[in-house]
Amino acid sequence: MKKDGGEAYKVMLPEDPRFWFPNEDILFSYSVGIPSGMPAGQYNLYLHLPDPESRLYGNPLYSIRLANSNVNYTKEGYNELGYSVEVTSRTEDTYRSFLKFEKIDLTR
Repeated sequence: MKKDGGEAYKVMLPEDPRFWFPNEDILFSYSVGIPSGMPAGQYNLYLHLPDPESRLYGNPLYSIRLANSNVNYTKEGYNELGYSVEVTSRTEDTYRSFLKFEKIDLTR
């Protein structure tokens, strides 16, 4: 989500949190393509773990909240990770990946 508001993008990672067990470290790393039309700016990073059931997916009351003391939980049900990414302007995709950000509408 852009720091100054407005634009928000998501990427679906192929991880399945149902298999993240207590007392285990979960580490994963992916390269993600940035669309050429994504506006330049600073974007905050969030982890969204919604209920996969279609009736509950958009309801923040059914999203998993991380218990970490340094993670804030937003009204949309996102876990704020405390990291940001800077997107700079360019004319074409600078990295191609099967994972790519797509714009989302937070006004629903």
